[in-house]
Amino acid sequence: MRLAIRDVTALLQVQVRVDGSQFDGSIMEQPEFLLSTEEVDDPKGRRMNSTVDSSEFSGISLMGVEDRNSTDLKQRRPSRQREMRTSEDVMLDELQANLMDDKGRNLAMCTRYECACRVSPFRVTCNKMLRMLRLRRYEQTYTPPEGALTALYCVLFKLQQFNDLDKRLYDALTGFPPTKDNRGQGNGALAHEASDALANNHLQLSVGVELLRQTLANYGLLHVHTLERHFRTSAVDLKKKLHEFKSRRMLRVGALELVLLATMLDLSILLITNDHEGSEQQILPLPGLRSIRQGGRISLALGYILPTLVCVNGFYLLAERQPLAPGIMLDVKSEEALQLTERQRRCMWQGVDEMDRRFMVEIERTLSNGTDTFALAFDFDMADSLNSAILDAVWDDCQHNPNLFYLFQRQARQFGKGRTTARFFMQYLEVAFGLDGASYLVDFLLHVLPEQDLRKQLLHERWMRLHRQLSKRVSP
Repeated sequence: MRLAIRDVTALLQVQVRVDGSQFDGSIMEQPEFLLSTEEVDDPKGRRMNSTVDSSEFSGISLMGVEDRNSTDLKQRRPSRQREMRTSEDVMLDELQANLMDDKGRNLAMCTRYECACRVSPFRVTCNKMLRMLRLRRYEQTYTPPEGALTALYCVLFKLQQFNDLDKRLYDALTGFPPTKDNRGQGNGALAHEASDALANNHLQLSVGVELLRQTLANYGLLHVHTLERHFRTSAVDLKKKLHEFKSRRMLRVGALELVLLATMLDLSILLITNDHEGSEQQILPLPGLRSIRQGGRISLALGYILPTLVCVNGFYLLAERQPLAPGIMLDVKSEEALQLTERQRRCMWQGVDEMDRRFMVEIERTLSNGTDTFALAFDFDMADSLNSAILDAVWDDCQHNPNLFYLFQRQARQFGKGRTTARFFMQYLEVAFGLDGASYLVDFLLHVLPEQDLRKQLLHERWMRLHRQLSKRVSP
């Protein structure tokens, strides 16, 4: 049976909250079970107790509850009796989280909901942003569709100005624009055609944006420990955020995603924000990480509208520097870009397929080095908490079917004891949970496995599975 991780937020809750009145002696109450391979019946007969034996230290003892009957297993699911929250409360919480993420970039802003800048209509806020850009001699060149990953749309639109290979291919496959006689058409018909062309451009960009989103999240996951040192945030928290970004649940590009975008595509991003001081920030690639785009660094300017109650994710606009006079450019970099030959411009961006090919090469190079991933010490407390969360998420995803749940336990234990290979275990996870679900589980299981050799094997297999998937989509 092929399952899919439906409720990934269950795994994101590292501390699993369980109603103690539901069942006594829960496996989640045992701090030692994670490393145990020896099982002893609990005096109450309601759980399996365990002890740590150094000779069997390497096992993933992912539950040890095979003697629990199906009635007890049905009680494993955490209580979902929570207070009903209105959609407005959820939106306010999301807005607060987004504002705090932006505030971490030292912007001059307020986080009060009653401030006028939080409740102004989007049209008013957008007009203020445009005036702010004009004061800096910038003009808006592209407006992405609302309710989307606007930063990714802007970046992809900018890159396609160098090489529109993806757009020409998309138009050829969709038959746009249709061939027809334009003679005798009025202004209404021409306006309709312009509207169709704009909609087609958004559709074409949306295809590329989804591929860019996946690659951006995977690039961050591949280099999560480098990001951990830069942002001073735990790898587990970064993985949560990147997987949420990858799963289409989050339509926001925040501080982490912007830095990743600049690093992965070798961009220099000037971010002009509509805070109370009109702050400007230069976002550059992180040192020590390789770009997967060739052709040299590209500079671009983005106008950023801070999150409001009507646009909780914020909004990005693409802007270009205006010339002081015809033929006179204020920005030296922009003038140099205009002087590039057509061949040089096309080499600066060769499409999303070429981007994924370069990412495949990056996977190979990173795995061949592979020392950074295991440089940090194993955290037993984090492993214990994550183990409980993983089991709870798997139990929910198995729809409380004890047979499917036991199968996951058995396969995990067999791999933890070295009785099966990482390739076989990854194949099982992919069949049971799909490729995305398997990658999701493995990224957190790496923090549960105490044996370094097993972690290396599982990590290598996890990324090679993605490598093989990409190779099927893009021709070499």
